[in-house]
Amino acid sequence: MVEQSKWLSRLVIATGIMMLCGLWLLVWNQVAYERKNELENAAVATGNLSKAFEEQVQSVLADANNDMRIIQRAYEREGPSSPVIAAILEQIRSDSSKFQGGITNHTGIFVASSASQALTLDYGDREWFRHLRGNGVDDLFIGAAETSKMSGKSVIPMSRRLRHADGSFAGVVHISLSLDHFETAIKKLELGSGGVIPLTEWMASIC
Repeated sequence: MVEQSKWLSRLVIATGIMMLCGLWLLVWNQVAYERKNELENAAVATGNLSKAFEEQVQSVLADANNDMRIIQRAYEREGPSSPVIAAILEQIRSDSSKFQGGITNHTGIFVASSASQALTLDYGDREWFRHLRGNGVDDLFIGAAETSKMSGKSVIPMSRRLRHADGSFAGVVHISLSLDHFETAIKKLELGSGGVIPLTEWMASIC
């Protein structure tokens, strides 16, 4: 009788242990399942946010390039005093995505700008100016982030070549994109412990 009682006790204990192990296995599977769903949902959310940010950057680039195209055509028809250029520069002045825009002469001095401070500074040493002065092709140049001579803030330079009637180099139409404009959106693009995606990396990947 005693032996039977011990056997029953062991059976109960073994059954209890098995049930406990089964319960823990169910809990672990449920936690793993929920974590997998959370990670998948987070990946989808991050992907959607990244796509939205990419579309925002592309929209700003396209808009700035269109502004430069309009200024380019107006300059080559009427020169720097064109009312069309004045109207575009006025729009740039009130656009938070654009830090500054204007046109330089063949030496790198701004002769028209959305910011009066730019008219007193020499940009002949800038990469975008030197590139377009030495390149006869009418291409869009997007440079690496640089420090604004006016404010000391970081900006992304976009430029196109201006030509005289004979095709020779006349100067540059230039727009600087404001990095501050994208700061909030950039901070939302968190990649775990990797931090955020810098805007300059986005520019390189989508341009």
